[in-house]
Amino acid sequence: MPDRLLGLLGLAKKAGRLELGLETVTAAARSGKAALILCACDAGQSACRNARHAARTAGVPFVRLPQDKAQLGALLGRGSPGILAVTDPGLAGSVRRALAESEAAPAQTEPGHPRETNSGKG
Repeated sequence: MPDRLLGLLGLAKKAGRLELGLETVTAAARSGKAALILCACDAGQSACRNARHAARTAGVPFVRLPQDKAQLGALLGRGSPGILAVTDPGLAGSVRRALAESEAAPAQTEPGHPRETNSGKG
């Protein structure tokens, strides 16, 4: 399933529905455009904490990906992005389903909080 996940992220980028980098992701969350916030498994602790906070404040799901920044950068053709946001609700749902199906990152739900997925790393 990782191929499906990476394909969906590539599709989101091509469609202009993917924000890259903590600053633009945070801005997308504040403006209500972010539908899903993602963090690479090797992204900095502070960046992931800030991204998680932005997701909770905006009421959108936060997912820690099993992929690292190098894998995401190779796919997206852009350095090594650690924090991403999908801005299309349909694509965001597809990404979450692909992650759930892969069982590489089991979903955890907290009452009153958006669904959060953790790959078990970090």
